[in-house]
Amino acid sequence: MQHLTDPERAAAELASGALLVHPTQGLWGIAADPLSERGMGRLAALKGTTRAGFITVAAGADQLDGWYRDDNGADKLLRTAWRGPVTFVLPAGVRAPAPIIAALAQIDLPPATFVWIAAEAGVARAAREYLVETRGLDKRWIKAAGYWVAGQADSSAKNLGEADAAGGH
Repeated sequence: MQHLTDPERAAAELASGALLVHPTQGLWGIAADPLSERGMGRLAALKGTTRAGFITVAAGADQLDGWYRDDNGADKLLRTAWRGPVTFVLPAGVRAPAPIIAALAQIDLPPATFVWIAAEAGVARAAREYLVETRGLDKRWIKAAGYWVAGQADSSAKNLGEADAAGGH
């Protein structure tokens, strides 16, 4: 176990699938990057649960854009009620990869099946990671592209993992 004091290094470790144990006000928490299939799988295994119902922590409402569905005015409530520490329980939205991963788990993908993934960049990255690391598909047969990056105007993350598939890093 490492003791990390650099927030950028901790973020990089989380993005690579590591878990982070951290203090909270009254107990210890365990964090994972919600876009890392490996990290979320490790967290689910550690907790002995499914991936449904994990807590997402944010400093403000804008950080949650796309992570929940705006059923029955949830967005208006979230943006007007956020004054400090508060808890909301909301259904998963388009940025949350769990529904996509669950759907992929139901699809039979024999070897040498070409898979094209086009989605928000974080979701596309998580879906590709799931197919390669969990399902064991050959990364050369997967094209993943983030045609938009949530929260960033005029941005994309195309060709996710292509350098890795070609033998680079």
